[in-house]
Amino acid sequence: MKKILFYTNGIYRGGIEIALCNLAAHLDKNKYKIYVTCTDKNTFKILEKRIGVYCEYVDINKEIEVDILIFCNYVSKPAEGDIKNIKYKKSYFWFHCFGENQEKFLEKVCRENLVDKVITVCDSIREELLNREYLKGQDSKVVTIKNILDSEEIKVKSQEKVEVSRAKDLTMIVIARLVKEKGFGRVKILLKDMKQQNIDYKLLVAGTANTEEQVVEIKNMFKDDEKVIFLGYQENPYKYLKICDYNVLLSDRENMSLSMIEAKILGIPNIVTDFESAFEEVTDMQNGFILSRENTDSYKERVPQIVKEKQRLKDNLKNFKYDFDEIIDQWENLINC
Repeated sequence: MKKILFYTNGIYRGGIEIALCNLAAHLDKNKYKIYVTCTDKNTFKILEKRIGVYCEYVDINKEIEVDILIFCNYVSKPAEGDIKNIKYKKSYFWFHCFGENQEKFLEKVCRENLVDKVITVCDSIREELLNREYLKGQDSKVVTIKNILDSEEIKVKSQEKVEVSRAKDLTMIVIARLVKEKGFGRVKILLKDMKQQNIDYKLLVAGTANTEEQVVEIKNMFKDDEKVIFLGYQENPYKYLKICDYNVLLSDRENMSLSMIEAKILGIPNIVTDFESAFEEVTDMQNGFILSRENTDSYKERVPQIVKEKQRLKDNLKNFKYDFDEIIDQWENLINC
């Protein structure tokens, strides 16, 4: 039985943690013993009930010997010697985002030859990393494996009843952390354009932030709009997503948003901005809309299309199939190579 250790700095109720939980849940327990360690072990309690079923927590200050070490999650202020107690045969870096500390840590472990492979969650990240000096020319070292989602569980959870009524023209949802980089300023502009065109809309917002100040800042942006409903953090956002016409994500940048794929699994089109990975999941006017991050004045021109085409785009998603088995096979092949 192979021993796998996931090394993270903490658990913060984001997409990275969902991906980690889903991967841990679906790796064969007859083949693998899964451990997780956190530099900020207090945060592990947030999802301990969920992930603890599949993983055994180990103290980073105690010695452990494993077959495979996988760096994952944001890495903030990585301390020298954090991995000195970990003995491993192979190591991978599961790279989700271009946070400053995340990439500094990736560069460090690559330059010191501490990782065998870098795993990216979309092709656009892979291409960008291969342009970095410390990975240039090492195409075989960087592989793409999309984040794993339990599509059947998502569909089942989406059937749970909700008390929220739909708007006449458009019902939308944002599933994201309540921070400015998730594009709430652009969302406000889009809603203003809808209001000016007499669109009857409702926007649900499912998410929280690391600090109460961040939550208050975003809520204050919409304090004069009674059509925006903040739901807080939701263990099951799918029941709300299912009743919507669109999933909205107007971020400054996304590496591979789980909510984009979750929406497609439920047959819901996406309204996203033109960050690189958006083009891997959304085709403008085919299964969603891609809006400009820079030219927010163009939103008013897209509003009539967004209203008119909602059913056609939903129809286009009826045959969408999320290939769960292929992603598991990719992980199995990597672990056993």
